[in-house]
Amino acid sequence: MSGGLLTGLLMAKMKNTYTDAQKEAIQCIDENLQIIACAGSGKTAVVSERTIHVLEKKPDIHPKNIVSFTFTEKAAAELKDRILSLSRERLGNIHGMSEMYVGTIHGFCKKILDDYVPEYQKFTVLDAIQTKIFVDRHYDEIGMTKVTKNKDGSVMQPYVDTDRFIQIMNMLRESEVDETLIPVHLKKALSMYQATFEKHRFLDFTMLMEKAIVEIEQNPELKEKLSQRIRYLTVDEYQDVNGIQERLVHLLYEMGANICVVGDDDQLLYSWRGSEIQNILTFEDRYDHLRTIYLVDNFRSTEGIVELAYKVISNNQNRKEKKMIPKGRLRYEEGDILYREFEYEQEEYEFIAKRIQQLHELGVPYREMSVLMRVKKLGKNIIDVLNQHDIPFVVEGVNELFTTPEIEAACKTFYYLNRFNQKRPGKAENVTKEQLRTSWLSIGYPIDPFDLDRAIAYLEENKAEHFVFYHEFILQRIYQGFLDKLELKEPEGKKVERLESIYYNLGKFSQVIHDFEVINYRTKPENKLKNFCSFLQYTAGGYYPEGHLQNPHVNRNGVRVMTIHQAKGLQFMATFVPGLCRNIFPQRKKGGLSAWHFLPDALGKALERYRHSEEEDERRLFYVAVTRAKKFLYLTRAPYEEISKGQNTIRSKFLDESCRSDYIFGDDPKIPTDYASRGKMSGFEEAMVPITLTFSHLKDYYGCAYRFKLTFLYGFIQPIEPTMGYGKSLHDMVAEINKRGRENEPLSHVHIQEIIERHFHLPYANELMKENMMTGANRSIEEYVSVNQKEFEHIEYVEQDVEYDLGDGVRVNGRMDLVKRKDLNGRIRKSIVDYKTEKRVDSEEITQEQLTFYAIGYQELTGEQADFLERYNLDTNTPERVRVRPEILEKTKSVIRQAAKEIRTNKLEKACDVLKCKSCYLNYLCLTNQQKVDFDVNNEQKKMIKRVVKRNKKKTG
Repeated sequence: MSGGLLTGLLMAKMKNTYTDAQKEAIQCIDENLQIIACAGSGKTAVVSERTIHVLEKKPDIHPKNIVSFTFTEKAAAELKDRILSLSRERLGNIHGMSEMYVGTIHGFCKKILDDYVPEYQKFTVLDAIQTKIFVDRHYDEIGMTKVTKNKDGSVMQPYVDTDRFIQIMNMLRESEVDETLIPVHLKKALSMYQATFEKHRFLDFTMLMEKAIVEIEQNPELKEKLSQRIRYLTVDEYQDVNGIQERLVHLLYEMGANICVVGDDDQLLYSWRGSEIQNILTFEDRYDHLRTIYLVDNFRSTEGIVELAYKVISNNQNRKEKKMIPKGRLRYEEGDILYREFEYEQEEYEFIAKRIQQLHELGVPYREMSVLMRVKKLGKNIIDVLNQHDIPFVVEGVNELFTTPEIEAACKTFYYLNRFNQKRPGKAENVTKEQLRTSWLSIGYPIDPFDLDRAIAYLEENKAEHFVFYHEFILQRIYQGFLDKLELKEPEGKKVERLESIYYNLGKFSQVIHDFEVINYRTKPENKLKNFCSFLQYTAGGYYPEGHLQNPHVNRNGVRVMTIHQAKGLQFMATFVPGLCRNIFPQRKKGGLSAWHFLPDALGKALERYRHSEEEDERRLFYVAVTRAKKFLYLTRAPYEEISKGQNTIRSKFLDESCRSDYIFGDDPKIPTDYASRGKMSGFEEAMVPITLTFSHLKDYYGCAYRFKLTFLYGFIQPIEPTMGYGKSLHDMVAEINKRGRENEPLSHVHIQEIIERHFHLPYANELMKENMMTGANRSIEEYVSVNQKEFEHIEYVEQDVEYDLGDGVRVNGRMDLVKRKDLNGRIRKSIVDYKTEKRVDSEEITQEQLTFYAIGYQELTGEQADFLERYNLDTNTPERVRVRPEILEKTKSVIRQAAKEIRTNKLEKACDVLKCKSCYLNYLCLTNQQKVDFDVNNEQKKMIKRVVKRNKKKTG
């Protein structure tokens, strides 16, 4: 299709679809651009269309030259899906879309370090929960005891002050604070914090950004490469970027990227994380050649919602003056927006439940309704009432995993095991065998008492005192072994909803164990068990949501009960906002000990924006809540027993401001509020959930759809093995060698040794094992270079991202290890190489059919078809090569579509057979005892534990 025709089609579509302001934003590709996008203004459509417009109008710009930052991975998936859909429609078969980065700033920084700075490939990024566990584990070494309270000089305590310590470390690193304001003891703590993370090869999220920025700033070669690559940068939710993120954005701007920021100062939510509203308010002062465009047309909400929202937000002084204009198809009717004040909180909850039922009878699907809370404590009572009325619901942003009966039983399993621990502190939970039995028999699903007794006997065989070495006592292995003995298995060919819910939560508990064990692996058995039980008892409770809430692939038809922060970017036909009392919303300043009690006054003032208790911040949060509603909005309050008791009798200022609107009504007998006279609402289409599959997903799905469910949906994690990390180490070594070989850089023996030393990382192995595996790595890598030296000149790609978009919101992405392009007497042969090593933890063999995805990705990337797929064994330095056949490509696409369909419909059922199940590394979570006998499955885990226990009993006499 010609460029002129493309432009004509684009202009015709824009004329019919977009407002003048949206068209201006889409076509503004030669200046830096600030888009002030009000709620419901179609910003995602504009950003997607602008991206396509750049590719259509700028022949020298390719997908790899465009980067888009989003606030969440979910938003990234939705934006990338929209861009790919428009690309197919506007540009036809454009290649290389996999090289366009659309994701979070953290993900971008990780990619920069992985792709360009080999030293960081052995580092693991810890999430917020793992960071807290790590700080508690190393509290003295990490600098926590260097931080003292202003009033009396007392030092911070582990567990008690962990959150405050991490908050201070983050504030000092993420803000541009005058260093003269930071006292010596805090500088020392900060230095110790960073050194301890690096010593253990860990990074937290802030450190990840710091390292990437420093590498770009101080490495001229890297800066030049990125300046040539990144030509267009879009930053979504710009109002919520913090100081260090703005530093990265400005750095890329200084390197020549065209900058487009999209945000709304009225929707800033994260000042308590350091988001700086001045970034968006003063953007014009810091960026040249700038155009600012306001998108004020609201296509989501009725005029009543829009006008009420303005009545509230216009009371803020620190904002850009603008006013939304309702342009949506929905019509406001009297009675759509109501406020109610109740004498008792139970009346409020009943009103919400009955109104939900009325709306559902009117035709509104449950998934189109939400209850948005300022404080999580409201959630429990609301959920109880929804249950009483048999209203389906989905809870988000409320971490209630540890209140479920199956997780209470799982915790008691370890408390019981800890009962035999000589190092158990006196205040630890003391669970008897009978209490443990009662707990498991009360999970809401029948368990055979005989199987339960066998499982408890298994625990008693695995007392911590029976183990000497840390690598022998693995909490994950004990947990999954207990579940195996419990015979709590999903039946083949039959779905049991309650058991599925239990499995989701038990899988989430596997993540809890992993978070703890990855940090505390090198701890003596008795201490590890003692500390884990303390973690469960005192710390973990508020960290984890229920397991089924983590499944991003399924649209759940239930009322969404969530915090307002969780609702950002969402929209609903009906929204309820309860708790509108003074001291609840706006939330009062929290009393008690805080990070500010450990900061000097001058430093505290410099970090003032981290205090999230300002009235304007709270009003923005309320504004976000009400603008989630398309048509129906209900604002309610009552005096509450457990939330700010005695201080919640006065209604919220925001409710007062809302009631100044002409569109909201209280108890007015002239306003029909039962909707009985209204016609049935219709036209609700269920959005297709975008699904992004990785090669790892496909590998498990190919092997067994149910194993995919166990790992990627339920979340069960393999027990840590000492050899973990060896395969990755070799892979990273070979990747750097290939890159150097492609660039014709020297690869002497000294260089090879440096590469091996740089990447060799076995975080769980003992010294003897490390020594032996280092010898093997040296042998394999030296031989690899010797055998393949002459092949380096034929390398086309190393560690190349690929992606294939199948439409209907289904994408697959992965990374090719190596692509070689050889000229054989005028005949070009293209080979995709995937490396493997026999010393892998799971024994699953990847078939050539599975590798065919890489051939599909290569075709999307280049427009050419690969000729061969090659598995290269790094242990023996031998390749296995097969030819790529077109019929296999089509078969693979069909399998991927089927996988997406089964994931969306949750039809990932067991299909047990002896060949698959004997070699499956998760068969003990799946097979019944009878199936193990039928399939002759050896439980190597059980044998290993028995050998260790027997040996250690002999040693202790």
